[in-house]
Amino acid sequence: MAGECLQTRWTSSLLSSGTDLRGPRSLRLATTKLLVDSRSCCRRQIGRLKYSSGRNARPCKLASKLVVAVAGAAEEEEDTVMDEEKKQQKNKNKKVVVVGAEWAGLGAAHHLTKQGYEVTLLEAGAQPGGLVAGWKTASGRSVEVGIHGFWYPYQNIFSLVDELGLEPFTTWTRSAQYSPNGLEVESPIFQALPQLPSPLGTFVYTQFKLLPLVDRLTALPLMYAVIDFDNSDTAWQDYDARTARELFREFGCSDRVYQDAFNPMLLVGLFAPGELCSAAACLGMLYYFILAHQPDFDVVWCRGTVGEMIFKPWVASMRGGGCQFLSGKRVTDLVLNEATGAVTGVRCGEEEFQTDAGAFSVGITAMQRIVANSKVLKTREEFVNMANLGAVDILAVRLWLDQKVPSLH
Repeated sequence: MAGECLQTRWTSSLLSSGTDLRGPRSLRLATTKLLVDSRSCCRRQIGRLKYSSGRNARPCKLASKLVVAVAGAAEEEEDTVMDEEKKQQKNKNKKVVVVGAEWAGLGAAHHLTKQGYEVTLLEAGAQPGGLVAGWKTASGRSVEVGIHGFWYPYQNIFSLVDELGLEPFTTWTRSAQYSPNGLEVESPIFQALPQLPSPLGTFVYTQFKLLPLVDRLTALPLMYAVIDFDNSDTAWQDYDARTARELFREFGCSDRVYQDAFNPMLLVGLFAPGELCSAAACLGMLYYFILAHQPDFDVVWCRGTVGEMIFKPWVASMRGGGCQFLSGKRVTDLVLNEATGAVTGVRCGEEEFQTDAGAFSVGITAMQRIVANSKVLKTREEFVNMANLGAVDILAVRLWLDQKVPSLH
Protein backbone atom coordinates (compact mmCIF):
# COMPACT_ATOMS: atom_id res chain seq x y z
CA MET A 1 0.00 0.00 0.00
CA ALA A 2 1.65 3.22 -1.11
CA GLY A 3 1.52 6.07 1.35
CA GLU A 4 2.93 9.52 1.72
CA CYS A 5 5.28 10.48 4.48
CA LEU A 6 6.06 14.12 5.07
CA GLN A 7 9.70 14.93 4.84
CA THR A 8 9.30 17.47 7.62
CA ARG A 9 7.28 17.09 10.78
CA TRP A 10 6.50 20.15 12.76
CA THR A 11 4.67 21.21 15.88
CA SER A 12 2.89 24.42 15.12
CA SER A 13 0.84 27.07 16.80
CA LEU A 14 -2.13 28.84 15.34
CA LEU A 15 -1.45 32.48 14.63
CA SER A 16 -3.75 34.94 16.31
CA SER A 17 -6.16 36.88 14.13
CA GLY A 18 -4.84 40.00 12.49
CA THR A 19 -3.04 39.01 9.31
CA ASP A 20 -3.44 41.30 6.35
CA LEU A 21 -2.81 39.28 3.19
CA ARG A 22 -1.64 42.39 1.42
CA GLY A 23 1.17 43.07 3.88
CA PRO A 24 4.73 41.76 3.56
CA ARG A 25 4.47 39.78 6.82
CA SER A 26 1.02 38.44 6.08
CA LEU A 27 1.06 34.65 5.87
CA ARG A 28 3.66 33.13 8.15
CA LEU A 29 4.61 29.58 8.96
CA ALA A 30 3.56 29.19 12.57
CA THR A 31 6.37 26.84 13.43
CA THR A 32 7.72 26.30 16.91
CA LYS A 33 9.62 23.03 16.81
CA LEU A 34 10.82 20.47 14.30
CA LEU A 35 10.67 16.98 15.77
CA VAL A 36 11.34 14.35 13.18
CA ASP A 37 13.01 15.15 9.91
CA SER A 38 13.40 13.24 6.69
CA ARG A 39 15.14 14.08 3.49
CA SER A 40 13.39 17.45 3.11
CA CYS A 41 16.14 18.69 5.40
CA CYS A 42 18.58 17.80 2.66
CA ARG A 43 18.82 20.55 0.16
CA ARG A 44 15.52 22.36 -0.18
CA GLN A 45 14.34 24.37 2.78
CA ILE A 46 12.03 27.36 2.93
CA GLY A 47 13.66 28.31 6.21
CA ARG A 48 16.04 26.74 8.70
CA LEU A 49 14.36 23.89 10.50
CA LYS A 50 15.07 23.26 14.16
CA TYR A 51 15.13 20.13 16.22
CA SER A 52 13.80 20.04 19.73
CA SER A 53 15.45 17.82 22.27
CA GLY A 54 14.99 16.70 25.84
CA ARG A 55 11.99 15.31 27.66
CA ASN A 56 10.22 18.65 27.91
CA ALA A 57 10.12 18.94 24.13
CA ARG A 58 7.45 16.23 24.09
CA PRO A 59 7.85 14.95 20.51
CA CYS A 60 4.70 13.56 19.07
CA LYS A 61 2.76 12.36 16.11
CA LEU A 62 0.54 15.38 16.50
CA ALA A 63 3.37 17.02 14.63
CA SER A 64 3.20 14.74 11.62
CA LYS A 65 1.82 17.34 9.27
CA LEU A 66 2.82 20.76 8.13
CA VAL A 67 0.51 23.23 9.82
CA VAL A 68 0.20 26.63 8.22
CA ALA A 69 -1.83 29.28 9.96
CA VAL A 70 -3.72 31.92 8.05
CA ALA A 71 -5.06 34.71 10.16
CA GLY A 72 -8.14 36.77 9.42
CA ALA A 73 -9.51 39.77 11.34
CA ALA A 74 -7.16 42.19 13.09
CA GLU A 75 -6.77 41.84 16.84
CA GLU A 76 -3.75 41.76 19.14
CA GLU A 77 -4.27 40.98 22.82
CA GLU A 78 -2.22 39.34 25.51
CA ASP A 79 -3.90 36.26 26.99
CA THR A 80 -1.15 35.26 29.37
CA VAL A 81 -2.80 36.71 32.48
CA MET A 82 -6.31 35.48 31.72
CA ASP A 83 -7.63 32.34 33.30
CA GLU A 84 -9.23 29.59 31.24
CA GLU A 85 -12.79 30.70 31.85
CA LYS A 86 -12.06 34.25 30.66
CA LYS A 87 -10.20 32.89 27.65
CA GLN A 88 -13.17 30.79 26.65
CA GLN A 89 -15.51 33.74 27.03
CA LYS A 90 -13.17 35.96 25.01
CA ASN A 91 -12.94 33.37 22.20
CA LYS A 92 -16.66 32.60 22.15
CA ASN A 93 -18.24 33.05 18.72
CA LYS A 94 -14.83 33.32 17.02
CA LYS A 95 -14.70 30.82 14.18
CA VAL A 96 -11.68 28.76 13.16
CA VAL A 97 -11.55 26.30 10.26
CA VAL A 98 -8.95 23.53 10.49
CA VAL A 99 -8.17 21.70 7.25
CA GLY A 100 -6.99 18.11 7.62
CA ALA A 101 -7.91 15.63 10.35
CA GLU A 102 -4.76 13.67 11.04
CA TRP A 103 -2.63 14.11 14.17
CA ALA A 104 -1.81 17.80 13.74
CA GLY A 105 -5.28 18.85 12.61
CA LEU A 106 -6.98 16.91 15.38
CA GLY A 107 -4.54 18.36 17.90
CA ALA A 108 -5.20 21.92 16.71
CA ALA A 109 -8.98 21.39 16.77
CA HIS A 110 -8.76 19.79 20.22
CA HIS A 111 -6.98 22.72 21.86
CA LEU A 112 -8.92 25.42 20.01
CA THR A 113 -12.21 23.81 21.05
CA LYS A 114 -11.05 23.71 24.68
CA GLN A 115 -10.21 27.42 24.43
CA GLY A 116 -13.75 28.28 23.41
CA TYR A 117 -13.44 28.76 19.66
CA GLU A 118 -16.13 27.59 17.25
CA VAL A 119 -14.09 25.02 15.35
CA THR A 120 -14.93 23.37 12.05
CA LEU A 121 -12.64 20.48 11.11
CA LEU A 122 -12.63 19.65 7.40
CA GLU A 123 -11.33 16.29 6.15
CA ALA A 124 -11.16 15.26 2.49
CA GLY A 125 -11.37 11.57 3.35
CA ALA A 126 -14.22 9.55 4.75
CA GLN A 127 -12.83 9.30 8.29
CA PRO A 128 -10.40 11.12 10.58
CA GLY A 129 -6.78 10.07 10.53
CA GLY A 130 -6.22 9.30 6.85
CA LEU A 131 -3.75 6.49 6.21
CA VAL A 132 -2.50 6.72 9.80
CA ALA A 133 -5.91 5.63 11.06
CA GLY A 134 -5.70 2.27 9.30
CA TRP A 135 -8.60 0.01 8.47
CA LYS A 136 -9.81 -3.56 8.84
CA THR A 137 -10.12 -6.28 6.25
CA ALA A 138 -13.36 -8.17 5.68
CA SER A 139 -12.04 -10.85 8.03
CA GLY A 140 -11.41 -8.30 10.78
CA ARG A 141 -7.63 -8.02 10.52
CA SER A 142 -6.14 -4.60 11.22
CA VAL A 143 -4.16 -2.93 8.43
CA GLU A 144 -1.98 0.15 8.80
CA VAL A 145 0.50 1.94 6.55
CA GLY A 146 3.94 1.97 8.12
CA ILE A 147 4.98 1.38 11.73
CA HIS A 148 2.90 3.12 14.38
CA GLY A 149 4.78 2.63 17.60
CA PHE A 150 4.38 5.10 20.46
CA TRP A 151 7.75 5.80 21.99
CA TYR A 152 8.60 6.88 25.53
CA PRO A 153 8.95 10.62 24.70
CA TYR A 154 5.43 10.85 23.22
CA GLN A 155 4.19 12.23 26.51
CA ASN A 156 1.56 14.49 24.94
CA ILE A 157 -0.16 11.51 23.32
CA PHE A 158 -0.06 9.59 26.57
CA SER A 159 -1.55 12.63 28.33
CA LEU A 160 -4.23 12.87 25.65
CA VAL A 161 -5.43 9.28 26.00
CA ASP A 162 -5.46 9.70 29.78
CA GLU A 163 -7.57 12.86 29.37
CA LEU A 164 -9.98 10.96 27.11
CA GLY A 165 -10.11 7.99 29.49
CA LEU A 166 -8.74 5.59 26.87
CA GLU A 167 -6.48 2.57 27.29
CA PRO A 168 -5.40 1.84 23.72
CA PHE A 169 -1.81 0.70 24.32
CA THR A 170 0.07 -2.43 25.22
CA THR A 171 2.59 -2.42 28.05
CA TRP A 172 6.19 -1.41 27.25
CA THR A 173 7.69 -4.00 24.93
CA ARG A 174 11.14 -5.18 23.95
CA SER A 175 12.16 -4.49 20.37
CA ALA A 176 13.98 -6.63 17.85
CA GLN A 177 15.40 -6.11 14.38
CA TYR A 178 15.50 -9.01 11.96
CA SER A 179 17.25 -9.38 8.62
CA PRO A 180 17.33 -12.30 6.15
CA ASN A 181 20.19 -13.62 8.32
CA GLY A 182 18.01 -13.79 11.43
CA LEU A 183 17.79 -11.77 14.64
CA GLU A 184 20.21 -8.85 14.35
CA VAL A 185 19.47 -6.58 17.30
CA GLU A 186 17.48 -6.96 20.50
CA SER A 187 16.61 -3.95 22.67
CA PRO A 188 15.39 -4.35 26.25
CA ILE A 189 12.94 -2.14 28.12
CA PHE A 190 15.52 0.51 28.93
CA GLN A 191 13.57 2.27 31.69
CA ALA A 192 13.51 -0.96 33.67
CA LEU A 193 17.32 -1.11 33.81
CA PRO A 194 19.77 0.93 35.91
CA GLN A 195 20.18 4.39 34.45
CA LEU A 196 23.63 5.00 32.95
CA PRO A 197 25.02 8.31 31.68
CA SER A 198 24.00 9.00 28.12
CA PRO A 199 24.82 7.38 25.73
CA LEU A 200 26.22 4.43 27.69
CA GLY A 201 22.82 2.92 28.49
CA THR A 202 21.84 2.57 24.85
CA PHE A 203 25.15 1.03 23.84
CA VAL A 204 25.61 -1.24 26.87
CA TYR A 205 22.09 -2.69 27.04
CA THR A 206 21.42 -3.09 23.29
CA GLN A 207 22.29 -6.63 22.26
CA PHE A 208 23.79 -7.10 18.80
CA LYS A 209 23.41 -10.76 17.95
CA LEU A 210 25.28 -10.97 14.65
CA LEU A 211 27.21 -7.71 14.25
CA PRO A 212 30.86 -8.28 15.27
CA LEU A 213 32.39 -6.05 17.93
CA VAL A 214 35.06 -4.83 15.53
CA ASP A 215 32.37 -3.41 13.25
CA ARG A 216 30.52 -1.79 16.15
CA LEU A 217 33.73 -0.08 17.27
CA THR A 218 34.04 1.62 13.87
CA ALA A 219 30.97 3.68 14.79
CA LEU A 220 32.67 5.37 17.76
CA PRO A 221 34.29 8.20 15.74
CA LEU A 222 30.79 9.19 14.64
CA MET A 223 30.24 10.52 18.17
CA TYR A 224 32.36 13.53 17.21
CA ALA A 225 29.83 14.51 14.55
CA VAL A 226 26.90 13.97 16.92
CA ILE A 227 28.52 16.32 19.46
CA ASP A 228 29.68 18.79 16.80
CA PHE A 229 26.17 19.11 15.32
CA ASP A 230 24.95 21.91 17.62
CA ASN A 231 21.90 22.96 15.57
CA SER A 232 23.50 26.27 14.58
CA ASP A 233 23.21 27.77 11.11
CA THR A 234 26.83 26.87 10.48
CA ALA A 235 26.25 23.24 11.49
CA TRP A 236 23.19 23.00 9.25
CA GLN A 237 25.05 24.42 6.26
CA ASP A 238 27.94 22.04 6.87
CA TYR A 239 26.15 18.75 7.48
CA ASP A 240 23.15 19.40 5.25
CA ALA A 241 25.48 19.60 2.26
CA ARG A 242 26.31 15.88 2.43
CA THR A 243 24.27 12.69 2.62
CA ALA A 244 24.09 10.40 5.63
CA ARG A 245 25.89 7.71 3.64
CA GLU A 246 28.76 10.11 2.95
CA LEU A 247 28.88 10.98 6.64
CA PHE A 248 29.28 7.33 7.71
CA ARG A 249 32.06 6.80 5.17
CA GLU A 250 33.81 10.00 6.24
CA PHE A 251 33.99 8.85 9.87
CA GLY A 252 35.15 5.36 9.01
CA CYS A 253 32.03 3.33 9.79
CA SER A 254 32.33 -0.12 8.27
CA ASP A 255 30.02 -1.14 5.47
CA ARG A 256 28.56 -3.84 7.69
CA VAL A 257 27.68 -1.54 10.59
CA TYR A 258 26.05 0.77 8.08
CA GLN A 259 24.08 -1.93 6.28
CA ASP A 260 23.09 -3.93 9.38
CA ALA A 261 22.53 -1.15 11.92
CA PHE A 262 22.40 2.43 10.69
CA ASN A 263 20.64 2.08 7.36
CA PRO A 264 17.71 0.04 8.77
CA MET A 265 17.42 2.68 11.49
CA LEU A 266 17.17 5.42 8.86
CA LEU A 267 14.57 3.48 6.89
CA VAL A 268 12.38 3.16 9.99
CA GLY A 269 13.00 6.63 11.44
CA LEU A 270 13.31 8.80 8.34
CA PHE A 271 11.65 6.59 5.71
CA ALA A 272 14.62 6.83 3.35
CA PRO A 273 18.05 5.21 2.94
CA GLY A 274 21.25 7.02 3.84
CA GLU A 275 21.87 7.94 0.22
CA LEU A 276 18.70 10.09 0.25
CA CYS A 277 18.90 11.55 3.78
CA SER A 278 20.92 14.59 4.69
CA ALA A 279 23.66 14.11 7.27
CA ALA A 280 22.02 16.83 9.38
CA ALA A 281 18.72 14.92 9.47
CA CYS A 282 20.56 11.73 10.37
CA LEU A 283 22.52 13.33 13.22
CA GLY A 284 19.37 14.85 14.65
CA MET A 285 17.66 11.47 14.65
CA LEU A 286 20.67 9.71 16.17
CA TYR A 287 20.83 12.24 18.98
CA TYR A 288 17.14 12.39 19.74
CA PHE A 289 16.09 8.78 19.55
CA ILE A 290 19.26 7.05 20.68
CA LEU A 291 21.55 9.31 22.66
CA ALA A 292 19.34 11.87 24.40
CA HIS A 293 17.91 9.70 27.20
CA GLN A 294 18.18 6.00 27.94
CA PRO A 295 14.43 5.15 27.90
CA ASP A 296 13.60 7.11 24.73
CA PHE A 297 13.58 4.00 22.54
CA ASP A 298 11.06 2.16 24.73
CA VAL A 299 7.83 1.64 22.82
CA VAL A 300 4.20 0.61 23.23
CA TRP A 301 1.78 -0.43 20.49
CA CYS A 302 -1.86 0.27 19.80
CA ARG A 303 -4.28 -2.60 20.53
CA GLY A 304 -6.04 -2.31 17.17
CA THR A 305 -5.96 0.47 14.60
CA VAL A 306 -5.13 4.01 15.67
CA GLY A 307 -8.35 5.10 13.99
CA GLU A 308 -10.71 2.96 16.04
CA MET A 309 -8.78 3.13 19.31
CA ILE A 310 -7.84 6.84 19.39
CA PHE A 311 -9.13 8.98 16.52
CA LYS A 312 -12.81 8.03 16.63
CA PRO A 313 -13.29 8.55 20.39
CA TRP A 314 -11.18 11.70 20.14
CA VAL A 315 -13.45 13.19 17.47
CA ALA A 316 -16.51 12.15 19.48
CA SER A 317 -15.12 13.99 22.50
CA MET A 318 -14.48 17.14 20.46
CA ARG A 319 -17.96 17.01 19.00
CA GLY A 320 -19.27 16.94 22.53
CA GLY A 321 -17.34 20.15 23.15
CA GLY A 322 -18.89 21.87 20.13
CA CYS A 323 -16.38 21.07 17.37
CA GLN A 324 -17.96 20.32 14.00
CA PHE A 325 -16.26 17.51 12.06
CA LEU A 326 -17.10 17.23 8.35
CA SER A 327 -15.68 14.48 6.13
CA GLY A 328 -15.54 14.46 2.33
CA LYS A 329 -14.65 18.17 2.21
CA ARG A 330 -11.80 18.92 -0.18
CA VAL A 331 -10.59 22.52 0.15
CA THR A 332 -10.17 24.41 -3.12
CA ASP A 333 -9.56 28.02 -2.10
CA LEU A 334 -9.83 30.75 0.51
CA VAL A 335 -12.23 33.68 0.50
CA LEU A 336 -10.54 37.08 0.74
CA ASN A 337 -12.09 40.37 1.80
CA GLU A 338 -10.60 42.71 -0.79
CA ALA A 339 -11.33 45.80 1.29
CA THR A 340 -9.53 44.61 4.44
CA GLY A 341 -7.17 41.98 3.07
CA ALA A 342 -8.47 39.48 5.62
CA VAL A 343 -9.39 35.85 5.02
CA THR A 344 -13.07 35.40 5.77
CA GLY A 345 -13.81 31.91 4.53
CA VAL A 346 -12.62 28.52 3.31
CA ARG A 347 -14.12 27.16 0.11
CA CYS A 348 -14.77 23.52 -0.78
CA GLY A 349 -15.93 23.70 -4.36
CA GLU A 350 -19.17 25.71 -4.28
CA GLU A 351 -19.50 25.35 -0.51
CA GLU A 352 -18.11 28.07 1.74
CA PHE A 353 -17.30 28.02 5.47
CA GLN A 354 -17.01 31.37 7.19
CA THR A 355 -14.02 31.82 9.46
CA ASP A 356 -12.01 34.34 11.46
CA ALA A 357 -8.83 32.26 11.18
CA GLY A 358 -7.77 28.99 9.62
CA ALA A 359 -5.08 26.30 9.78
CA PHE A 360 -3.95 23.94 7.04
CA SER A 361 -2.84 20.59 8.44
CA VAL A 362 -2.27 18.47 5.36
CA GLY A 363 0.56 16.66 3.62
CA ILE A 364 2.99 18.42 1.33
CA THR A 365 1.47 16.99 -1.84
CA ALA A 366 -2.06 17.97 -0.80
CA MET A 367 -0.90 21.46 0.20
CA GLN A 368 0.83 21.95 -3.14
CA ARG A 369 -2.39 20.92 -4.92
CA ILE A 370 -4.43 23.39 -2.85
CA VAL A 371 -1.96 26.22 -3.58
CA ALA A 372 -1.90 25.44 -7.30
CA ASN A 373 -5.70 25.69 -7.51
CA SER A 374 -6.11 28.64 -5.14
CA LYS A 375 -6.39 32.13 -6.59
CA VAL A 376 -5.45 33.54 -3.18
CA LEU A 377 -2.57 31.32 -2.09
CA LYS A 378 -0.72 31.02 -5.38
CA THR A 379 -0.07 34.76 -5.29
CA ARG A 380 1.79 34.40 -1.99
CA GLU A 381 5.50 33.64 -2.09
CA GLU A 382 5.35 31.83 1.28
CA PHE A 383 3.00 29.24 -0.17
CA VAL A 384 4.41 29.10 -3.70
CA ASN A 385 7.77 28.16 -2.14
CA MET A 386 6.19 24.94 -0.92
CA ALA A 387 6.74 23.64 -4.44
CA ASN A 388 10.38 23.20 -3.35
CA LEU A 389 9.35 20.53 -0.86
CA GLY A 390 8.61 16.94 -1.68
CA ALA A 391 7.41 13.74 -0.05
CA VAL A 392 8.78 10.23 0.29
CA ASP A 393 6.69 7.45 -1.24
CA ILE A 394 6.44 4.43 1.03
CA LEU A 395 5.51 0.86 0.19
CA ALA A 396 4.17 -0.86 3.30
CA VAL A 397 3.78 -4.63 3.37
CA ARG A 398 1.95 -6.50 6.13
CA LEU A 399 2.22 -10.25 6.54
CA TRP A 400 -0.16 -12.47 8.50
CA LEU A 401 1.19 -15.85 9.60
CA ASP A 402 -1.02 -18.92 9.36
CA GLN A 403 0.36 -20.30 12.63
CA LYS A 404 1.90 -19.08 15.86
CA VAL A 405 5.66 -18.75 15.91
CA PRO A 406 7.51 -19.01 19.25
CA SER A 407 9.12 -15.68 20.08
CA LEU A 408 10.41 -13.84 23.12
CA HIS A 409 8.76 -10.66 21.85
